[in-house]
Amino acid sequence: MSSFFCERTAEYTVVPHLTDHLRLTFRIVVPIFFWATREGSKESLARHEPSHVRILAVFARRPKTCERPNLLKGKLNAELFRFARVAYRLGVFSVAAIPIARSVFELGPGAPVLYLSLSSSDDHDVEFLVDRSPLTILQRNADMSDVTTLSLSDISEAVEHRTRPLAWSDAVRVMSNLRRELVKNGSRWMPFSSGYKPVYFVLLEKST
Repeated sequence: MSSFFCERTAEYTVVPHLTDHLRLTFRIVVPIFFWATREGSKESLARHEPSHVRILAVFARRPKTCERPNLLKGKLNAELFRFARVAYRLGVFSVAAIPIARSVFELGPGAPVLYLSLSSSDDHDVEFLVDRSPLTILQRNADMSDVTTLSLSDISEAVEHRTRPLAWSDAVRVMSNLRRELVKNGSRWMPFSSGYKPVYFVLLEKST
């Protein structure tokens, strides 16, 4: 089973798809690729305090082709589940997202995206099949584990009710320290490696 584009390419489809929905709930929705020396810099702190934000972490995943034209294969690495557990304790909700496409020409605004829960206590990779029509997760092979899909509404409600507002300085601290926290909790995820980097959605709530 072969890959035909990378996670960064998948992000270009996932980000606008999810942004459009989150704007129904939140006043401001800003996807960022966090760097401690840029978004986390002193200049950034001075410009964005005293704002309070909620944070959503999204891992775009790439589909892989199968011999059967209507099927795609997906994978959630164990490190993503570990990240989600640590992030949740720090006030950040995490999901994975996979665009359903068999070529780069099928990507874009109209491409369907499956959102997948990372709320698992297991520490192993999870593989699954996706039937494109109708859009369904298949678990027919003995070596494939269960995966749970999330609707867009599930995600916005989880961010509203399962995260907490963070002062910008606290949000920066969380995003800066997440990898170190993972290492403290026994992960092999090294703090200065490239690893898996999520897109963080910075969310400001609508005025009441």
